[in-house]
Amino acid sequence: MKNYLVYQAYGSIDILHECIYSVLSFYKYNSDSDIHIIIYTDSRPYLQSYLGQAISYQDIEQSQIDFWKGEIDFIHRVKIKILQDFISRYEGNLLYTDTDTIFRSDISNIYKNIADDKLYMHQNEGRIGHEDNTMMRKVNRFFKSNVITERIDISPAAITNLSMYNAGVLGFHTDQKHILSKSLIFTDEIYPMFPRHIVEQLAFSLYMQTSGPLHEAREQIFHYWNFKEFRIILKDFFEKYNNMPIESLIERIENINPQRLIKPKLAYEQTRGMQRIYQKIIKGKWQMPAYEL
Repeated sequence: MKNYLVYQAYGSIDILHECIYSVLSFYKYNSDSDIHIIIYTDSRPYLQSYLGQAISYQDIEQSQIDFWKGEIDFIHRVKIKILQDFISRYEGNLLYTDTDTIFRSDISNIYKNIADDKLYMHQNEGRIGHEDNTMMRKVNRFFKSNVITERIDISPAAITNLSMYNAGVLGFHTDQKHILSKSLIFTDEIYPMFPRHIVEQLAFSLYMQTSGPLHEAREQIFHYWNFKEFRIILKDFFEKYNNMPIESLIERIENINPQRLIKPKLAYEQTRGMQRIYQKIIKGKWQMPAYEL
């Protein structure tokens, strides 16, 4: 049974750089694996200039992306359609990651678990009904106060008792394609009523939890979704090492590891009240740690 790692990387050069860096981090810990990497992209030549020919590229154009956004014109709907396209072409154990991810270890055990019908998302962010943050509160109260179409086969009461997971990582066997079809229906029905960027994430969270044992991948994969400041570092990194052999790039990626560089920002965001005001006035919000390309 084949193992696949799937990305979507199109549009912004920043997204392409994130994808390249993520793949390099994968190779650092999984160089001898039998995992096939497939990237859906509109920029095959650019990606190939860094990653070479060993990776499979599925070319997509803007017209296809626009079509996959659907009538609701929702960018995150594209992820669902890309994965549906993937399982129409391939069969096996599928691990999808967003481009703003890095691998922290060998992931062979994840694929073994997927082969045993276990499911993966990145991280449990808390039970929806607990309303631990503003967005969770909005989600919970939306489903408490709105009538849901019969096309969605999960009740508002059940949604309240389930957890929200980060969808930067998705892992499942291609036989479980119902997860995608149900997530698509949910997204198409709910997004017009509740136009928030987390609707696709919520759809995956609900249907992954109700389809089998759901595990977190955060120990093996770091997702820096809240660190857009890293993009300028990636730009400088890839401009400096343009045309460098992939083996040499892999040796250098640790110099700018975002898991280390993000720590001051996370520490600042955890401060509250007068402590945050003091730091903002005296020291500024936070400073990027020193690094060498």
